[in-house]
Amino acid sequence: MRDLLARTLARRFYHRPVFLVGAGRSGTIALFRALGTHPEILFIPGGEIPFVTTIGSAVLPFEIGEKKDYYLEQTKVPKDYLYSQLRRLCFESATGPHYGLKVLLKDLLRSRIQFTKARYWCVKTFPGNKVFEGLLHLYPEAKFIYIVRNGLDVVRSRTKFSAFRDEDFAEHCGVWANAAERFSYLQSNSNAVMVRQEALISQPEVVFEKIYDLLGITHDEKPIEYIRTTLVHSLADDETHDNVDVRTHLENRKPAYEEWSPEQRQTFKTICGAAMHKLEYEIPF
Repeated sequence: MRDLLARTLARRFYHRPVFLVGAGRSGTIALFRALGTHPEILFIPGGEIPFVTTIGSAVLPFEIGEKKDYYLEQTKVPKDYLYSQLRRLCFESATGPHYGLKVLLKDLLRSRIQFTKARYWCVKTFPGNKVFEGLLHLYPEAKFIYIVRNGLDVVRSRTKFSAFRDEDFAEHCGVWANAAERFSYLQSNSNAVMVRQEALISQPEVVFEKIYDLLGITHDEKPIEYIRTTLVHSLADDETHDNVDVRTHLENRKPAYEEWSPEQRQTFKTICGAAMHKLEYEIPF
């Protein structure tokens, strides 16, 4: 009974995920929470689900390579049934058991579910190019939002944020550079839109129009207002602050590299230089 109720509530958006992709400290959480304020996108608490990437990988043997027929023959259930179970596991890994019934009921009580409109659900995950293909086989209507941020600011943020600051400076640089390479396929893809964190802060209305166009959903001011006024996990601060002029706050920060030693600057150039060039960011030292 609980499964049936939840499947009924989720029927308009169950097959339409939005996968938010990007390196940590690039604005992914702020964008995720902003998208969750749109009435046509289900808000899922938390939102970072690396297991979705694992599920996307599980699809690949059945779709790619010379052994795909072998995998189909040796799996004792039809592919359609297997994929339906993987879609359920994917959705429940984000929302909870019984097709996320608790999350759906909370959303219903907030009067946000609109049964006459096509809707989406959104999570942050980390698919490489092959996993992207696997997720599209699982969800042909899936959309991807790829957010990038200047590597200088990401590395500075990682050196101060509590979850990462004990790591070596070169490791901070490597995380950003590797993510830039891993997700580069999303820079130009018909199922994806690339968002620059700097543009999200300075021109949120323009950025969200691009996202709304990709998803085919109505214009709404709430995500724009969230980005303008909510500072999420700022540098060493694990808290989120409301009623902030985010654009002014970030523009008033000193350049990220001013605190770095000559050795750290050279390390950044060596590790991140190619990715900075590819993403059209300058290194001003």
